Amino acid sequence: MNYILPFIALFIFNTIFSQPTITVAAPGESGSYGSIRYNDDAALLAKQKNVTLSYADILGSPFWERDWNPAILVLANNTAVKVEKAKLNLYTGEIHFMNAKNIEMTADKKDIVKAIFFKNSDTTKVLGTFELQLDIIKSSDICYYRVLNKGETKLLEQKTAYIKQGDYNALTGKNDQSFFTKTSYAVLHNNNLSYLPSLNQPNIISILSPTPEMIEWIKLNKYKLRTESEVVSFLNYYNSVKK
Repeated sequence: MNYILPFIALFIFNTIFSQPTITVAAPGESGSYGSIRYNDDAALLAKQKNVTLSYADILGSPFWERDWNPAILVLANNTAVKVEKAKLNLYTGEIHFMNAKNIEMTADKKDIVKAIFFKNSDTTKVLGTFELQLDIIKSSDICYYRVLNKGETKLLEQKTAYIKQGDYNALTGKNDQSFFTKTSYAVLHNNNLSYLPSLNQPNIISILSPTPEMIEWIKLNKYKLRTESEVVSFLNYYNSVKK
C-alpha cells in the first residue's frame, strides 16, 4: 500500500454544506493550506481500541506533546474528523484520542493518514502536522512524520521514543526505567522518501540535484544546511523555483 499521497487529495472531503470548516496554517512559512471540511464524530474512526498500556512507572513521557490538544485527523477514505483531545505516542507510533464518553482510545495507524494538532483551543495555531509514510528505520513498518515545510519537496522529522533501563532501585525492587527520544530526518521528493543520515549540504544536494543557480543561492545565504531552519528555508526557495 502506498502511503505517499498527494497533499491535495487529502482535502477532497465530503461537500455537505452543513459540515463545519477550519483553515489550517502551513508549516514552515506564512499562509495556509486552505479550508477543511470535517466531522465532529470520532466514531467515524474504524477499529478503535481502549488504551491499556500504563507508563506510571516510567520516568518521562512517550508523547510528542504531554498535554492533550485538539486535532484534525484525516482518514484513509479522505474524510476528516475533529477530536478535542489527541496526542501522538512516539513509543507505540499511535495517535491517542478521547471519545465522546471521555475514554482514551487509539485507532489503527493505517486508518489515519494525517494528523494536524492545534494549540489548546486556538485552531489558528498549528502545533504540528504529521503524515503517515513508510518508516525509513523499520522498512517493514509505517510511522508518522512531522512535516516541516509546505510544497512538493518536504523535510520530514521522525521522532521515536525508547525505554532506557536504569540501575536497580531497592525502594521499588526493580530497575528504574525512563523514556528517551531519537530524531531522524527524511526528504520527500518526487513522491520518493529518502533517508537523511544527518542534516548537511552534501546529503541534501545528493537527493535534490539542485541547479547551479540553486547552489549559488545557498552560497549567497551562507547556508551549511545543518539546521532545520536552513533546510526549510532552502526547500521553500527550491519549491518556489521548481513550480
